[in-house]
Amino acid sequence: MEFVDQMHQASKSKYECLVFDLDDTVYPLSSGLSVKVTQNIQEYMVQKLGIEEENVPNLCFSLYKYYGTTMAGLKAIGYNFDPDDFHSFVHGRLPYTLLKPDPVLRSLLLSLPIRKVIFTNADKAHAARVLSIMGLEDCFERIICFETLIPPTKRTWKRMSWI
Repeated sequence: MEFVDQMHQASKSKYECLVFDLDDTVYPLSSGLSVKVTQNIQEYMVQKLGIEEENVPNLCFSLYKYYGTTMAGLKAIGYNFDPDDFHSFVHGRLPYTLLKPDPVLRSLLLSLPIRKVIFTNADKAHAARVLSIMGLEDCFERIICFETLIPPTKRTWKRMSWI
């Protein structure tokens, strides 16, 4: 009887949920999509915010490193713009054809007997499109994204308590 109890205990996961990062993790860095995201962010900074082109690469990198995302950094240093416009410009023009279905990853994810959530700093439309192309849309219970996390306040962490 003790052996059966040990087996039952071992089969229980000590985790309730796994959170997966979408960008450069679920889809690989080698896809080239991140390079396009960076190019689009830099074009947005020049075209929409009027930042001098020669200053953009260093500023983009510094904001990303200090604030976690370039968009958060731009907001923090005083640029006023619509986040939806930013995401539309940055992600709406991506060459999603760089991504391919991943049946091996799909099989692996579906074999995990635990809740799975996907996270991205981008918007929900980007996450949904990537997951659909890769054939992973039904592998995750929820998408945690820009719309669900901004602004980062105590309320945000409370909203994440469902994980």
